[in-house]
Formats: sequence, C-alpha cells, structure tokens
Amino acid sequence: MGWFSRKKEKKASEVNVKAEALNIDELRENAEKLKVGLQNSEGNERVNILNEIGDIYYKISDYDEAAKYYEESLSLHKAIGKAYTNLLNIYNAKRKEAAVNKDDDQIQYYLVKIDEMMKISKDVVRGNV
Repeated sequence: MGWFSRKKEKKASEVNVKAEALNIDELRENAEKLKVGLQNSEGNERVNILNEIGDIYYKISDYDEAAKYYEESLSLHKAIGKAYTNLLNIYNAKRKEAAVNKDDDQIQYYLVKIDEMMKISKDVVRGNV
C-alpha cells in the first residue's frame, strides 16, 4: 500500500511544479503591466506601484530586481513596512552569500547597505523624514 501513496505524492508534486511555473509567468506579466503604469505615476501612487513590483520579484525570488524597486520606493518615501523588511532581508541574504564566498568587497557593500537601512529606521522613528 505504501507504494501507491508515493506515486500519488510524486504526481502531486509534479503538478505543483507546473503550477508554480505558470504562476511565476503570470507574476512576471503583472510586473510588466505595473511598469507601464509606473511611467506616468508620481507621489504615493508611484511608491505603491514600486512596492507592488518589488513584492512580485520578491515572491519569485528575483531578489536583485526586487531590491531595485524597493530601493527606489524607499528613496521617495522612507517608511518602515513590507518594502523595508524585504529589502533588509535581501541585504542580509546577500551578505551571508558573500561571506560564504569569502568576498570581502561584497560583504562590506552589504554591511553599508544594512547601515543605510538602520539610518532609515532611526529617521522614521525620530520623525526626521
């Protein structure tokens, strides 16, 4: 009986992989549509769209693209929220990756980025934004 359940589990995981691939394609399409709307946006609307695009790339593990949009968002509106948290997580993961690769320049680069994030946090808490 154990053999039959393994086959079902294997088939279910194959279906999940295919569904994830379709979902990633859909998410990328959504990001492209949002980028079009980004061209004519400004103020809070622009910040929200940048965050949405960053969230999409974060969900599909394209962290370099996510960081690009989160950074622009935070440059326009410094706030502690999902964009801030996700960007900090990206920087920490990149720093750890650099440490594993023993890349001192990249380690230093991401430490500086993390320090910049801490400054944003302090500014927001102190009301200096």
